[in-house]
Amino acid sequence: MEYAFDIPSTCSGVVTNRCDLKVVNHVFEGLDDEHQDLFLKSCFRQLVHIPELKLSSQIIHHLLMRTLKSSDNEKDVVWFKFGENQARLGLQEFSLVTGLKIVDDPEYEVPKRSSSLLHLFKKKRGKIMRKDLLEKFDKLKKKEDANLKYKLGLIAVLEHVILSAECQTLVDEKWFHLVEDLEHFNSYPWGNLSYGYTVKLFKQNTFGKIKNPKSIQYSLHGFPLAIMVWAFEALPELGRQFGEHCSTGKLPRIMCWKMDKQLQSEKLTTFFNTSEVQVRRTLQPSSDEVETSYLKDSSITSEEQEIVPDDEEEEEGEKNVAEDEDEDGKL
Repeated sequence: MEYAFDIPSTCSGVVTNRCDLKVVNHVFEGLDDEHQDLFLKSCFRQLVHIPELKLSSQIIHHLLMRTLKSSDNEKDVVWFKFGENQARLGLQEFSLVTGLKIVDDPEYEVPKRSSSLLHLFKKKRGKIMRKDLLEKFDKLKKKEDANLKYKLGLIAVLEHVILSAECQTLVDEKWFHLVEDLEHFNSYPWGNLSYGYTVKLFKQNTFGKIKNPKSIQYSLHGFPLAIMVWAFEALPELGRQFGEHCSTGKLPRIMCWKMDKQLQSEKLTTFFNTSEVQVRRTLQPSSDEVETSYLKDSSITSEEQEIVPDDEEEEEGEKNVAEDEDEDGKL
């Protein structure tokens, strides 16, 4: 298979990350005790527990350069090539990392119901932007407006973290209707939607003609931290060298990784240019993960993990190893 993009190896990336994980803490700290407890039971509860995790745009750029062209029968999956081996990033991997719910059939109609939240934006109907959400959130009182503040906080996290996009992108007002029913909001397949936003960069047809061979500019949307953590899981040596696996047994997997340092580009380039690298072709769920709230409504089952070791060529076969997971921390 050929690479999706003709990006010179000497071309660096000028990357803008639109996902702002700090919004999670801002919203959480702005809630009263009762609604903090509700947030810790919501579909976004895992975001509060993510350790210090700094996105490495350099890792994302190296992955972009190693993206393979999509095949017709796997249009929703992104494949990467490392040395002679390939690794897949699909809905399964995305959900295992993020803990966001996925379903086999993502068709989900959002009922249009009266929204008390939309009344807060009477003068901005049809043109509500992300910054408006936090501005209004901060103006609401913690006690007197507790329910409104909580629901608006969920939408703010959704728009700034899960479905992040360009600053001027308008907020889809159907989320205001959905959040009026918290049970439906929390059971929505956010993983399917967030995955589409996140991998859109890797699925586009081309970057066009690269005018400056030394650098290209692009933005990261959706939940790009998931891509970096997936890389730590799919390329175990990458995780060992550049990340910190800080916990075992916690689910989802994003809760087990830390990275609070600035990476050296020379070391990353050396790593990714290595022809022999251990690769997990796919990420397979443990029996505990299959039973989690974010996977149980999909057809994904627990299988043995495929690993291509660094001393074995792809055509000679792949070695299967089973990954054990503790029950502690299952969402």
